[in-house]
Amino acid sequence: MEASSPPETTKRSYALAVTLVLLTASLIGNVFLFSLHLQDKQQDRVDKGKTILQSMGGTSQALSNLAALLPSMEEKSGADKDRAIYDAGAFFLGQSGSLLTLMDRGEEYSADASKWPADYKQSAAAYVEKAGKAIVSGTKEDKARLAQTAKELARLLGGVDFSIDSKERALTIQAEKGWPDICLQMLNVMEAYLKS
Repeated sequence: MEASSPPETTKRSYALAVTLVLLTASLIGNVFLFSLHLQDKQQDRVDKGKTILQSMGGTSQALSNLAALLPSMEEKSGADKDRAIYDAGAFFLGQSGSLLTLMDRGEEYSADASKWPADYKQSAAAYVEKAGKAIVSGTKEDKARLAQTAKELARLLGGVDFSIDSKERALTIQAEKGWPDICLQMLNVMEAYLKS
């Protein structure tokens, strides 16, 4: 007589095998979905970092160009002066969104947001408005004061590497603690300009 396994044991071994296969497939699926979730979160952080770096670059370029264009405006006359005013105003005001975005991100990533005044957005917007008026219809002294302020703001930004070379740089800019403090210093310079 041959020994045969009882029918219950065979059913149990099939059930156990099927359960293990389903459990393994479920774990693989969960790991896959979790890795997609992590990848999506990292991409969001990369996008935020690139926004910060682009805002820094746009702001720096606008301020440097403004500081260079303003003194030469007074030397021009007629259509040349009108063209210089238009170029300076269009470029600076076109990049003003970068400045406002940079101030927002600076406050967001600041280690101590309580240092930031509650009305920092209004101060930054008021600076852009006053600068626009100085470009278009300001006196020679107004333009000189604006050029000096633009130089100071560009100098402050000069201490930050905002070149977008890699995904890693876009991620690390968010962890750096120095640039939000620079944004706060820039805000203080803008507020001093508004009071002048």
